Amino acid sequence: MSGKYLRIKSAVRYRQYGNQVYLRNSETRKEYLFNPIVSDLLDHIGKDCWTEEDEILAGLAKEYEISDIIAFRQDIREFLEDLVREKILEQDPEPAKDSETSVLEQVETLCSREHILFSACMELTYRCNERCVHCYVDDIDREYGELTTDHWLKVLEQLHALGCMKILLTGGEVLLRKDFPEIVRYASRLEMLVDIFTNGLIFDENIYDELYRLKVNSLSFSLYSGEADVHDRITGVKGSFERTLRSIMITKCSGIDTYIKTVVIKENADSLESLYRLGKRLNVPVAPSYMILDTHNGCSGSIHRLEEIESYRRAIRLENKPVTKEAVKPRDPESLVCSAGQYSLCIDPFGNVTPCNALHLPLGNVTETNLADIWDQFARRPERQIPRLQDICGKCGECEAFSDCGLCLGYMHWYPGWKASVPPEICTIAHARMDIRNEINNERSNHYGKEGL
Repeated sequence: MSGKYLRIKSAVRYRQYGNQVYLRNSETRKEYLFNPIVSDLLDHIGKDCWTEEDEILAGLAKEYEISDIIAFRQDIREFLEDLVREKILEQDPEPAKDSETSVLEQVETLCSREHILFSACMELTYRCNERCVHCYVDDIDREYGELTTDHWLKVLEQLHALGCMKILLTGGEVLLRKDFPEIVRYASRLEMLVDIFTNGLIFDENIYDELYRLKVNSLSFSLYSGEADVHDRITGVKGSFERTLRSIMITKCSGIDTYIKTVVIKENADSLESLYRLGKRLNVPVAPSYMILDTHNGCSGSIHRLEEIESYRRAIRLENKPVTKEAVKPRDPESLVCSAGQYSLCIDPFGNVTPCNALHLPLGNVTETNLADIWDQFARRPERQIPRLQDICGKCGECEAFSDCGLCLGYMHWYPGWKASVPPEICTIAHARMDIRNEINNERSNHYGKEGL
């Protein structure tokens, strides 16, 4: 079995006229003329559900009474690949094998093993022009003590010297720093990949032009609903939906990799479907987060978190991701809980260095200590800092939802030597994700007539 599942793109229309098939793809705006066998081929595929490649080949071979079945199957497979490349067909992502990892995962694994700094989060400011109800940054008016431009440029130099290639610029709202373009320019000059989190409210044409010219890696915009009134209530800024949406569309059209990032909370749970529909129409991926952190000043985020497992199931179902059993890599209870401090770190607006922006474990301050010394003191002894999964929970080996678990030390308020308990919502989310994965597997089994994929 080839394992490939195909279906016709929804934007494709075709019809046979005489001895030719006219096909137009309204998504790519391309037109084609094919011979009649293409009509028969597409009739064997359809748009409503995925069709297994071998099923397509067997149906055609039977219809045409092919004698040289090996050559025929090879020719049709190559043609199907051409149709996928032309975006006439779409292919269901093949389940990831345990031995298969992405290029990025391979690099991160290497850097983690060798204690090489690969990525860094730079929180340029906590100041913000929105007042989001769920935000963990509740000291957003504090500007005094922020690192100067020279400080940040020196930080970039030190990061580069340590091997860091990917940086995330976030806040607060990064554009409230007037030196934001200068920081991006310097990172670009150092040949670093720059990702940016923003709400997009104060973007102007000069910023768009500059970011496009500098070839930033990606821009992610905070959007909490596909309905303007819901989004504006969450941000506390009337008209913020329209302004953020405009920035998303301009950035997407400029050719920069564009993402929508959102949080799943009580306030937007009923309108998440509208957000995913919007993302689909714009062809902009929606990246949800279910972890609502407590604020810097200690206020609990629990009032905004979903409570029932069914609420999480509904939200996860909307992601519409291929979450088959085979796509979930088994985790080792002996492995570290997370990658924080292994190949990445975070620097806050005042120079404090932590393993990540959620895990407030103080490592040093860049205004007092060289970043290389801070990194060496922590990253060379990861086993003394970041615990292993079984040390936190103890039930990892027997939990059926273990591979779906998103255990987060920052969410747990973990600190070396503390025996912190696992928050119940961590387990709820893991079981909800496992339930939806099983549900999708069952649906596909019914489509394909098999016991799973």
